[in-house]
Amino acid sequence: MPGNEPAHCTVIAELARAETLQLAEVVTIDHGTYMPITYIITAAARAGAEVVIAPDLAHFGTGYTAMTLACGLLVPTGLIPRRPQRS
Repeated sequence: MPGNEPAHCTVIAELARAETLQLAEVVTIDHGTYMPITYIITAAARAGAEVVIAPDLAHFGTGYTAMTLACGLLVPTGLIPRRPQRS
């Protein structure tokens, strides 16, 4: 969600520090980002991330369900764990 990137980055850094996670990369998307959920999942996979950190679940809309198939999602309200993929 563009518009308040510095505050969003602060929340992300604070969540990482609180959970003793190493922050590998901060990915910024905007309204022009093509397939933003896919872009974030690809960046997470490239970085070897186990968890994606976001300042708010609203950043993903219903796309958070796709995100949790790839890795966990940490937001201020807590961790949404990675969901196992069905065979």
